[in-house]
Amino acid sequence: MAFAIVLAASSAIIFGIGTIFIRIGTQRVSAVVVTVISVGVSALLALILAFIFNASEMTSLSGNTLLWLVLQGTLAYPLGRLLNYTAISMVGAARASPIFSISPVLAFGLAMLFLGERPTQLVILGTPLMAFGLALVVRAGVISSANLEGVVTNRLGFLFAIGSALAFGGVAVVGRHIVSSYASPFVTAACAMTFGFVMLGLMSHRRIVPGFRQSPPRHLGICVLAGLFQGGGALLLYGSLSQAPATVVTPIYSSSPLLILLLSHVFLQRLEAVNLGLVLGTTLSVAGVALVVIGATT
Repeated sequence: MAFAIVLAASSAIIFGIGTIFIRIGTQRVSAVVVTVISVGVSALLALILAFIFNASEMTSLSGNTLLWLVLQGTLAYPLGRLLNYTAISMVGAARASPIFSISPVLAFGLAMLFLGERPTQLVILGTPLMAFGLALVVRAGVISSANLEGVVTNRLGFLFAIGSALAFGGVAVVGRHIVSSYASPFVTAACAMTFGFVMLGLMSHRRIVPGFRQSPPRHLGICVLAGLFQGGGALLLYGSLSQAPATVVTPIYSSSPLLILLLSHVFLQRLEAVNLGLVLGTTLSVAGVALVVIGATT
């Protein structure tokens, strides 16, 4: 269990660093191009490692396993991200982001319902505490830059935000089911990201070529770095899911916005001054993750 916690925490750190690179890349590169490049590079990294360490498994996947991997790729990339971007466009980042932060709680419920996981009392207490604190942190970080005056609020956007949170929450649950019953972590990551990359490409192919032409090479290189880090984060996530229940891994992995907040403040210098919501949210999130870790290791 301790090794799984280390993998989940490492995944949060690597994902956080990758997100910082994505933020830098989107200064001069469209979101569509950034997403396609990052997912494509992540998929390539995972495919190389999967063929090095699990070549025989990669060439002998059953039809049932492929169906689960397609579902995982759909949840993680086109569905989750599409609903995420649509929700932000409808209600604004400050209103949508706290809703996205409930994904660990949704994953918690889905894991208990479909996987039959029975977490300890400390894990049950720590997960919603972490999610609530994370919602406060995310809201404090984006509310000043959300430009709410330019957003025409559409209540349907809140449903899309919930749908996005549910999709991202489902990623950990489906991933746990796959790595414990069908495929190794490397194979799961490689196939899920490849399917996701193909679907993203089909959905946005008309905007990819013009986006590439308008993007500075330096920023395209930054997007490649983002893909490498996020690919590494995904591999660590699936590795942790192969070793521990989703109810333990998800809260720890979902704490990556705390690192993103810190790195943004240090390197991008775009956050507002520390306020009560930020302090309270960070404290609650850290306390929640601590409870999950203690509950999982005792």
